[in-house]
Amino acid sequence: MFSSPGSKSAQRKRIFSNNGLVANIFGLFVKSNNGIVSNSSGIFVNANTGVISNLSGVFVDNSVYPNTINLSNNLSNYDTRTNLLLNGNMEVWQRGTGTATINTSSSVSSGGFIVSGNGYVADCWQVVTTGASVTASIAAGRLNSYQCMQVNGATSHTALTIKQRMEALQAAYTANQQITVQAYIYNGSGASITPTLTIKYPTATDNWTSTSTLINANNLQVCPDASWTQVAFAFASNTTANAGMEVSFSFGALNTTSKYVRIGECAMTITPNIANGTVSSPPTYPVRVYPEELMLSRRHCFAGGGGYAVGVVNTSYVTASIKFPVKMRATPTVVLIATPTIQPPGSAASSGSTTLPGAFSGTASGGRIDIQSFSPSISPGNQGDCAILTTDPFLAYCEL
Repeated sequence: MFSSPGSKSAQRKRIFSNNGLVANIFGLFVKSNNGIVSNSSGIFVNANTGVISNLSGVFVDNSVYPNTINLSNNLSNYDTRTNLLLNGNMEVWQRGTGTATINTSSSVSSGGFIVSGNGYVADCWQVVTTGASVTASIAAGRLNSYQCMQVNGATSHTALTIKQRMEALQAAYTANQQITVQAYIYNGSGASITPTLTIKYPTATDNWTSTSTLINANNLQVCPDASWTQVAFAFASNTTANAGMEVSFSFGALNTTSKYVRIGECAMTITPNIANGTVSSPPTYPVRVYPEELMLSRRHCFAGGGGYAVGVVNTSYVTASIKFPVKMRATPTVVLIATPTIQPPGSAASSGSTTLPGAFSGTASGGRIDIQSFSPSISPGNQGDCAILTTDPFLAYCEL
């Protein structure tokens, strides 16, 4: 047995044949292992018929008994500090920043929120309710978290779920990995609650018509009333994650408007050294600054462009092509947010704008939107000239 740090020679070892125990060595080469190699880092093993365990940075060229290899510690292929959930702190709200009402059919209304029928309020997060409509709004976050989501209940409310669906391109990183999902929850219901976690996969890539369930309503930590509680759960994912993944936090009845929950600091990380089940000390929340979260969210939803586009006059309409800031996940659905305006050719920048009578059409790809806006004020003599078109009259979305 070679043992750990003490001499330089104990840190750099070349062993041609091992029939015993090798432990606590950094920078180890073993040509033939018939015994045990453990608790070492920077390992190369040419041929193994023994046991290899608890290693960091291991390479085994030929293992006769691969089932005896335990690579449980620090052997993830990916950066465990990366949060695989998007907008985990509920900071991006492109659809609106008021108070949204979500009914039992997942239609969203009021509060200036755009697009009904899918339950999205904060970007990438769906609110699903049973028994009665609920309201969702931005609330102050915990400690250094600027904000979070608050959901208030109503009479006859029976259950609430807040969930995120991950596209296959993103969820594939979790395949056959040990995963920890975590969040902070503030309980404003008036009594202790025990939220649950559900993990689902689509049966076809990014197609949620049918699903399979990996984790079914597993209890998380008990959340006392009037306080923040960190909840966390670890599980082993599988290859089905290559098709996508859904992460759902569920709560019981919030049966008055004064009862509410807040949720923030949601994360999913690869944690190869954390065992299955509830986790008392999950990893530190992997922070992304707001501009990063905004750009990641815009792969799924993009509200406006924040400026103007130059279009070409053709008979009675202007056509402009507007690039999205990032390529969207798929060809998005495009809806009109506000009536677009146009600056006709030859008009001063400060006057002469014509508000269009709601006539608007748009086609989109994953990378841009082409807009045609009609205006009776453009004369045929201006055809081929340039005009300025507002770029804020649309919302493009392609969430799952």
